[in-house]
Amino acid sequence: MNDTDIKIEVPTTMDYNTHRIELTKAWHFMVNGPELKENTIFPSIVQAREAIDAAMERKAKIKAQKFSKIVMASNGELITILGFTRQDGSFKTAGDVKIDRGVYPNVPWIKELLAECYKVSLQYGALSETLREYEVRPARIYRGMSPDDYAQKLAQFEQEINEAERKAFENDPSKR
Repeated sequence: MNDTDIKIEVPTTMDYNTHRIELTKAWHFMVNGPELKENTIFPSIVQAREAIDAAMERKAKIKAQKFSKIVMASNGELITILGFTRQDGSFKTAGDVKIDRGVYPNVPWIKELLAECYKVSLQYGALSETLREYEVRPARIYRGMSPDDYAQKLAQFEQEINEAERKAFENDPSKR
């Protein structure tokens, strides 16, 4: 056996502190794991390990911080905020309640205002539903028409708006 026949197998991946470090073909070290951005590249294994250690330290500090605050969701429901998720900045809540919008301080006048907003939104929904019956919207048939079709489409629109107007006069609530 001569020197050129010797092959040494070098591992190209290793697990370190819940992260995977992989040696790339370009001789860099790519790290994947829960605390670093996916496919983060480092020039040396030492720098990769230091970055993982620092990220795990930050995670431990965050975990050690205790936070609990009762707030109100936009529907007036009381929710306990425990912190934020680092991935998307959303609220961490007790009971894994999903919060789509902001939260409000848990004070009586804000709860009353939120209840009033809810009532108004229901009224708005009912009013919008009634108005939809009389609404005439631009239709696709009005888009990109030739000059020859314009007069015909305008007449069609006039007919639709006149029909909506007639229907609106017939159903006028003040005349009941």
